Amino acid sequence: MDVLAKNKILVLGRPEVNKTELVHSIMSHASTATPSAATFAESAKIEWHMETRYYRAELEFWVDSTERLPDAHIQSMQ
Repeated sequence: MDVLAKNKILVLGRPEVNKTELVHSIMSHASTATPSAATFAESAKIEWHMETRYYRAELEFWVDSTERLPDAHIQSMQ
């Protein structure tokens, strides 16, 4: 597996969903993990160094938003 493709977590959702709050919550529950100095923007790459007694990893959260589909597309999928 390509090293560049490892340890990435995609967080994707509508703009009104607070995706960065989800990432922040996940990071805050890991007492030994600390986020890098990153701004929590609507579209961002947030680096996270996680280290436990048994495991160490450099992770990246990729946060982005999706747009609402046009109503015609939604109706055709129903």
